[in-house]
Amino acid sequence: MKKIVIILLMVLFIPFVKAEGLIPEVESYVDGKPYWDDMPLTSTWAYEPISKKYINIDAEGNITIELDNINDDPTVGRGNINIKVDMPDNLKNKTIKIVLDGYPYKYTFVLDKNNNFTINERVVATNYVISSLTVDDGYDYPINNPQSVSVYNDDTTELSLDYTSYYVKEEVKEDEHSKKSMTILYIFVGAIALFILLFAALFIKAKNI
Repeated sequence: MKKIVIILLMVLFIPFVKAEGLIPEVESYVDGKPYWDDMPLTSTWAYEPISKKYINIDAEGNITIELDNINDDPTVGRGNINIKVDMPDNLKNKTIKIVLDGYPYKYTFVLDKNNNFTINERVVATNYVISSLTVDDGYDYPINNPQSVSVYNDDTTELSLDYTSYYVKEEVKEDEHSKKSMTILYIFVGAIALFILLFAALFIKAKNI
């Protein structure tokens, strides 16, 4: 009964771990083989906190690869992803951050005016979930973006993100400019009127002398 419960928990929990892109962390070694949560790690990637490396473990529990960055996995193919963000002028000073999660591989890309909101990167060829897509100012700018994207070996995947629905016309600035111009005009007309009144008063005074 206990075995059934443990197996059931593993079936329920492991897909959750993969869906969230979490890599198990080695907690101990038994006979030189890594364990996590008192269970042997097999046929998976794991994080080794002592060496601070990502390790690949085969079906027998042997460590076959050690990497500083799991995205450098030499056993998988790679393709290109071209991400382009269509930003309106009023948002050109913002920064877009997008996180692609393709367990166990994960990439974070930043797009802004410095790269013209366009990047082309070489990544592991796999299926990715767009786990995060944010604008740096804390406001919510929801758009109709795909929830996932696939990158194929030696191919290029295009990903377009459209924020043009947040375009703001410059009417406010034009109104402010018009108000400023009218204020200057009123001051000018007022000054001329005052000058005419003063001149008329002086003329009448001089005439009465």
